[in-house]
Amino acid sequence: MNNKHRNTGLPDYRNTHALRSASQSRAGIPEKAKKQPEYRNTARPACSLHLGMAFTLTELLMAVAITAMIGMSVVTVSTALSSAQASTDSMIKAIGSGRYAMRSIDADVRKAGLITAAGEGEMVIWTGDEYADGQINVSELVLIQSDADNQTVERLQVVFPDSMPPDFLKALNVSRTLANVTNVGNVRALLTQGTYSDYLTQRTLAVGVSNFEVVTDEVPPMPQLVLLRLAVGQDAQQITLTNTVHLRTDATEYVSFDDGGIPELDLGGGGSGGDDDRRGGGDDDRRGGGDDDRRGGGGRQPVARPFM
Repeated sequence: MNNKHRNTGLPDYRNTHALRSASQSRAGIPEKAKKQPEYRNTARPACSLHLGMAFTLTELLMAVAITAMIGMSVVTVSTALSSAQASTDSMIKAIGSGRYAMRSIDADVRKAGLITAAGEGEMVIWTGDEYADGQINVSELVLIQSDADNQTVERLQVVFPDSMPPDFLKALNVSRTLANVTNVGNVRALLTQGTYSDYLTQRTLAVGVSNFEVVTDEVPPMPQLVLLRLAVGQDAQQITLTNTVHLRTDATEYVSFDDGGIPELDLGGGGSGGDDDRRGGGDDDRRGGGDDDRRGGGGRQPVARPFM
């Protein structure tokens, strides 16, 4: 069929350029005017462009690996920062509670009448003759103790409400001899018995405690100077707080010892009508004629403890 068209002299209309030339010849357009610039589509096919910009499998794997490494780095840094922040917050809390504990114990010791007992991380404070009855009552005892399991320092005291009837108060607020409260275990058992469960105040003074020490200049109940050491935090973040406290209103001069070395407290009858009356008519009378008589006729002298 193609040969037939060429033999007839007819233009091949399948050719766009031949068709355009034939049309221009019939219209009488000059040859130079007939020639038109040819425009070719030089744009690459969409499929070729897409294939030229694609990632290879190696590139994809490298990109995934780099992204994973960056993500792991971010997670690691975030975890480290969170851990450091938590550790810092815990340390700040421990230091704050340690300072609060030292201030609280300092106040108790300064106002104390006697340090009746002291041991490893614990001591018993007699706050003084608050009821002016010449006796050591339950509500006048304060126990400071450390709890190694919970890493805390606690303060225990029985507090009766002001609205309690006097007779009921007298029945509950029993008295104890000085010899009975020179043992920490006895005082702990007294304060924590069921009778006082509704009136016992147990306050946490410090948290994160790794060590608590109480050192006295004399064997209780004769101390007038107390050294406190409180360590809070762990390992490299541990900080030790130290304080030396002097009993400002101590009652050690009212303590005597019998022949067996048992301490006794004699406040001169328990009266509150003046210092001389409370002391039993004068310093010489109260002391029984001298320091030896006050201690029970040459009884055992309190032994000084190492004070460091």
